[in-house]
Amino acid sequence: MLLRTVVRALLAGAVLCGVGCNTPQIPLPPPCFECLSSQVVDRTAGLVSLQGRSTPDMGGATVQVLNRRTGHGVIAPAQADGSFATRSFEAREGDSLVVDYTLGGEPSGPLCVLLAYDGPLRRCP
Repeated sequence: MLLRTVVRALLAGAVLCGVGCNTPQIPLPPPCFECLSSQVVDRTAGLVSLQGRSTPDMGGATVQVLNRRTGHGVIAPAQADGSFATRSFEAREGDSLVVDYTLGGEPSGPLCVLLAYDGPLRRCP
């Protein structure tokens, strides 16, 4: 009888710990839209790169950029001040690019931007 009570107490504790110790994660904020810019590397080949100005909250992060049209992406390390520059990747005028980052194993929220060869990036509708 005592063994059954001990087992029930241990099971109840394990269940409570599993519920209480598993708090939902809140994602990091998305990258700063105003801090992003693009550069056309080769217009004929459709190659661009993406840069991010210093954003201390992103210092040491890993930045991911995904082109929704092609399904391909690039990964770039952010410097200690949060600035980054990607290698060139394929993207056309008007392509939507999803930008996010990971810092300390935690993912950020995504930011979607529309590429413009001859102007600033725009937010996706």
